[in-house]
Amino acid sequence: GIMAAGVVGMRQHGVNPLKTGLGMTFAINIVLTLAIPGISIGGHFGGALAGALCGFVILAPTRIKIPEFFQYATPILVGAAAIYISLA
Repeated sequence: GIMAAGVVGMRQHGVNPLKTGLGMTFAINIVLTLAIPGISIGGHFGGALAGALCGFVILAPTRIKIPEFFQYATPILVGAAAIYISLA
């Protein structure tokens, strides 16, 4: 999730994540998740999706006006949804 948030934040600020160590590490993580049996694919991709959503809101460039309330509420709601889904 943290890596996906970083990748989204880099893209929003005009940095190509594949030209950085984080982008390549994220790509390797995806390949290993799919290649090694026994690794939770849903957990990794669900975490990446949640991290990307939080990164999109929290790491938005200043030219995009996102209300401060959403910067606090989004991670809380994503976390609550993750807990709900894991218990359902």
